[in-house]
Amino acid sequence: MTLSLRERRRRQTEREIQAATLDLARTEGGLDSVTVEAIAERAGISPRTFFNYYPHKEAAVLGRPPGFPPEALETLRTGQGALVADLKPFLEAHLAQIEDDRSTLNAIFDLGRSSGRVKLLLDRFLMERTDDLSDCLSGRLPDLPPRRHRLLAEWALRLSGDAIGHWASGESKDLSTALQRAWEDHAAVADMLFDSVPPRIRQP
Repeated sequence: MTLSLRERRRRQTEREIQAATLDLARTEGGLDSVTVEAIAERAGISPRTFFNYYPHKEAAVLGRPPGFPPEALETLRTGQGALVADLKPFLEAHLAQIEDDRSTLNAIFDLGRSSGRVKLLLDRFLMERTDDLSDCLSGRLPDLPPRRHRLLAEWALRLSGDAIGHWASGESKDLSTALQRAWEDHAAVADMLFDSVPPRIRQP
């Protein structure tokens, strides 16, 4: 999708406000020590302009976190093959959106651990993405009980979260490698749990 010049400028200002917020939180000893006025001054805008972009400083920490790419969602929803064959490319497309944001993500995660309000926003974002993926899977697998759409969505997001953690911490050189590692870890755990389980115990 091609963005208009106006929208590109708006997003650039959003990023500048987010960068100012994260930098001040780092240098001033936490988000509680940072005011909207200080963020606005660092970003070169007025406090009033700040509120045209974000309702509060915690929202500025998150910036504009990406949702799932619409094309990837539609491909997953309409796929006809094995779900596992389509799910990994879907997660790869999603994670590719943050490939250049390692330092920003680390700063956000740090504040998520120290600020209850930032953690609440992160949890809300995760719940919204879980809803989106669960809805997509309900279109892909209409005969599956809704609770299993939700479980699949939660599992996929947990896996992608593990991949982000490996990458953000520097354990993996890139997100593709991190996703492969997380995928193999989750597959190994599933095999360990179910390979020796009698079929009758696996039944709902």
